[in-house]
Amino acid sequence: MITGCGGAGGSGSSSESNPTPAYNFVADSGVRVAGGIGPVELVVGTTTYMYVGIGGTATVLASTDGLAFTTVQATVDGGPLISGAWFSFVALPSGGYRMYFARLLGSLLSATSTDGLTWTSEPGTRVVLSNIAVPKVVALLGGGYRVYYTTSGGPTGIASETSSDGLNFTADDGLRLSPVPKNHEWGDPNVVVSGGTYLMSATQVPSDHVSYSSIWLSSSADGVTWTDPIPIISNPGGSPVDSSFAPLSNGAFRVYHGLFLNAPAGPNTGNAQSEILSGVLTPAS
Repeated sequence: MITGCGGAGGSGSSSESNPTPAYNFVADSGVRVAGGIGPVELVVGTTTYMYVGIGGTATVLASTDGLAFTTVQATVDGGPLISGAWFSFVALPSGGYRMYFARLLGSLLSATSTDGLTWTSEPGTRVVLSNIAVPKVVALLGGGYRVYYTTSGGPTGIASETSSDGLNFTADDGLRLSPVPKNHEWGDPNVVVSGGTYLMSATQVPSDHVSYSSIWLSSSADGVTWTDPIPIISNPGGSPVDSSFAPLSNGAFRVYHGLFLNAPAGPNTGNAQSEILSGVLTPAS
């Protein structure tokens, strides 16, 4: 069990004045996906679809219990998914789903689906990604959408852009999470709505790219101002990265994440052995 119970700075406020509520993370036994990285989940009915990279190829897996996954086929405009892409998903008010996807230094594009597997591209570009990495979109409480992403140029933080229709985005002012003191930076943001609040998980990466990374949690009432993050996932055998949420009951989530085995997270991890693990995150009583 890993219990987050303190603050570590990074959002511009002290832990005493802006704390993140405590959460417990209990790791599931076993490995979800050997050789996988970058998991993102879409829950359709009783099925969890995991969009994941395996050997540089975009692959979709399905599970009815969130633990045992089998490969299924997904298409965009009748063809294969973009390899090496970042994915995120939102449920549409009119029914069905929108998928956002992008490659490194490409553009954030979108497609829609009624079943979570057969996608039809939407025209145009959502966001130009010249200095943006790992974009993840969330539907906002009260309507609209926000994309969170990692900035570039020096120690990285988490910034965002907002849209009323999910298609046209405008940059927000400032950072959602600022670079962390003591030579750490943020990456891999993922945001989910929990009751009337937002939760963000993000990877804290040592800027020396030698030490192992860890995954931290922050909360927000408005999606803009975030509490001081707390650590929730670390691993003595490597670097946890790329976390994502699948909702359970009673405010709990199953958190999936990649793990670079015996390797630091950073620009030189492309050939590192990886796997996808999971665990259950619950509010501390």
